[in-house]
Amino acid sequence: MRKRESCRPSRFLKETEEQYLNYLNGSPRQISQWGGPPERQPQVSSAKTVYSVGMIVDHRQWGQGTVVETGLLGDQAVVVVEFPGSGRRRLLADFAPLTVVSVG
Repeated sequence: MRKRESCRPSRFLKETEEQYLNYLNGSPRQISQWGGPPERQPQVSSAKTVYSVGMIVDHRQWGQGTVVETGLLGDQAVVVVEFPGSGRRRLLADFAPLTVVSVG
């Protein structure tokens, strides 16, 4: 027979309402022994370039394009670029390989 081993309780148990929990071998005290959920640090966008509508940018695959929209997806800056011949592309500003050609 296999020996039963204790595993660390899920970090989500403290976030779950008591009515949804079913303790099989013990009590809520088991969970508290492991400590609380990790502290969350506020996320700040680290975009190196601030894009604005009308900017001309260059992408190594799609060539030059015009920024037609900017916004956020959660805490990530998003830029929508119209590339002639390739259409509109929605890109995460922090990761897109874009170079500003002109501010427009």
